[in-house]
Amino acid sequence: MILILFFCFSFTVDQYIENGRPSADPVVVNPVMEEFDPTKKPEFIIKPRKQFADEGKVAKFKTSFEGVAQVNWERHGQLLQQNDKYKMYPALDFHYLEISSVTAEDAGSYTCIVSNDVGSDTASAVLEVFETFKPSPTPAPKKLELDVKLLDRDVLEGTQQVEFKCKFSNATTVYWLKDGRKLTENERRKMTFDGVFAMLIIKDISCLDIACYECVATSKRGEEVRTSCALTVKRDKQDCNDETGERSKAPEIVSVTPSDLSVKSGEAAMFTVNHTGDTEVKWYRGRREVEPDDRLIIDNKSGVGHFTIQNALPTDQGVYNVIVTNKWGNDSMLVRLHVEDTSIFDGRDVKISTENFEDFYILQDKVGKGRFGTVHKCIEKSSNRLWAAKIIKCKEKQKPDVRNEINIMNGLTHSKVLRLWDAYESPTGFIIVTEFVCGGELFERIVDDDFVLTESDCAHFMHQICEGVCYLHAKNIIHLDLKPENILCIAKSNNLIKIIDFGLARCLQPGDSIKVLFGTPDFIAPEVVNYDEISYATDLWSLGVICYVLLSGWAPFTGETDSETLVNVTQAKYDFDEDIFEDISELAKDFIQKLLVKNKDHRMTIQDCLKHEWLALDTVDGQIMKRLSTDKLKTFIARRKWQVPTPASSLKQSNGGGPSGKAFLNGGADHWHHSHHHRKGHMQTPRSSSYSNGQVPWKKNGNAIQAVNRMIGKFSSLSSNSSISSSSSSSPTSSSSLYSKSKQSS
Repeated sequence: MILILFFCFSFTVDQYIENGRPSADPVVVNPVMEEFDPTKKPEFIIKPRKQFADEGKVAKFKTSFEGVAQVNWERHGQLLQQNDKYKMYPALDFHYLEISSVTAEDAGSYTCIVSNDVGSDTASAVLEVFETFKPSPTPAPKKLELDVKLLDRDVLEGTQQVEFKCKFSNATTVYWLKDGRKLTENERRKMTFDGVFAMLIIKDISCLDIACYECVATSKRGEEVRTSCALTVKRDKQDCNDETGERSKAPEIVSVTPSDLSVKSGEAAMFTVNHTGDTEVKWYRGRREVEPDDRLIIDNKSGVGHFTIQNALPTDQGVYNVIVTNKWGNDSMLVRLHVEDTSIFDGRDVKISTENFEDFYILQDKVGKGRFGTVHKCIEKSSNRLWAAKIIKCKEKQKPDVRNEINIMNGLTHSKVLRLWDAYESPTGFIIVTEFVCGGELFERIVDDDFVLTESDCAHFMHQICEGVCYLHAKNIIHLDLKPENILCIAKSNNLIKIIDFGLARCLQPGDSIKVLFGTPDFIAPEVVNYDEISYATDLWSLGVICYVLLSGWAPFTGETDSETLVNVTQAKYDFDEDIFEDISELAKDFIQKLLVKNKDHRMTIQDCLKHEWLALDTVDGQIMKRLSTDKLKTFIARRKWQVPTPASSLKQSNGGGPSGKAFLNGGADHWHHSHHHRKGHMQTPRSSSYSNGQVPWKKNGNAIQAVNRMIGKFSSLSSNSSISSSSSSSPTSSSSLYSKSKQSS
């Protein structure tokens, strides 16, 4: 009997499962251990039970009954159909309902109905679905907005309390600045923020509280919103004079115009203050008094004062405070300057004019002098802007060199290079009008006792120089005379620099082959000394030397004589003295090592320099903020400035050309010059010399010296008292130190 029943059951299952899936309308015979009566209605032996399932999982009801019957499943009175969602099938002694990928909507009551011709039986069970926890998507942070700005306050000294209040939407944190410095709480100062309103409370007001206050709010999105205001503090206008018993009046500012000024970068900004009484007038930016120089001009007269910022820079933007003072009191007022960072040089094409220079400009004080000319301050009549006028005296045969410099500078608009504004030609020479740069030479700036030099500062300066060189190379220009004297600071009030002096610069077009024999011995590349073809990498060698000197105060290849220096350059051998480079990071050394490579093809490109990790450093093993000694750098500057030229520096070329103003202007920092430029496939013979058997004849003190193209061979053939010439180019355009001389130093 058992075998027969098993056979019947197996036959039934096979019959109802077709191709792995149950048939649509199964008739099931549930086997039992005893003989069943086909005339008996089916009855459940095991009823379906309550099921629990996690969302996304499979839920399965199981039931078993006695007899032969048709099986159906319902949910809330609706008959379920066989599909991918619901699978109904028998297996062994049971019948199953399988629900795949359940969701919360599948929860509820399910009923199994077994029926035949005699009767039916039903059984129900509940399915509960546990929803998978899904955190609500975090809404995107809302935009940070300023709802209520800060308002300027004007109070009397001794006022018990002043409150500054502003309102933000969607701010997470706020902090306060006073003249750009972050504020902290103390007994007189309290700061609060409740998520909406930010408040600064200052008690017992005094003149020390005069400042620009700024509230800075930040958001989760990384946004930043600022609002600022000015606090001015005045004393009682009537104070008692203890000596005379008379009542004397403290000064009062009648007006400051304009109170809010916007200019473009490079334009002049002028403020005028009208006041009462016999007073002293001072201008401040923050707590620091403005020190007048060639660019920042303060002119005070009785009852009126002027403050002019020539060639306004983006860094000049901010709030300035003018204070008028006498022995009875003071008065103050704040003004704002906005500088739009839009270059006035963009799109300017300079044509050399033959008109009278003085019809358009007012020539002012001399600020520098050289063998071939001088540099003056000048004011453009049409705009009242301050410029530098380089006046060059030259003969007709030297004029092409000056025109080359003008052509190279024309169209240079980058903030890190000296920019050309105008040019005039006369029978006796040229006047080149450029930006006026009054911050002095970079190296002289950093050796000042008030300047704290760190490795981070050096990286900052080198990054700026690299930006300027990258711009020049993108314009197909090789500078060929990068050295400390040609790196100037824009102003004394900031650390921004400019690259100047394009007297030796060359344009390198695709297909050009250029060979030169000029430069400054300490900074020229091996390919120049060896009279090989130069490339953009020639400037990169000079950058490596500048960086080495900046960090150490030593030039890596300097010898006892210029000849020895040139030999050292061709050998490209140097080291990092342990005592000098003890506090210098390995990344800085790596930067130098990748530039001071003898084979120019293996040096970093200027793009590689800008990507080098050292230029972006903030800290290096806690040492990068350590102050670097500038004693050796002071010695280096003094040696270059005061070195007396040796007889070698008076070397003349075979055509009788004399030394240029470059060696003179650099105080004996010697140069030497010879050039050869041709396009591949076409040789252009230099004007200054002739070629014979691959040698270049030079004259020194009337005696010929044979200078072969490979300078190393030349060095070995020279006697100890016959050094290589260090004379500069005969071009009168080289004036690297003209722009760096202040009125006082000149």
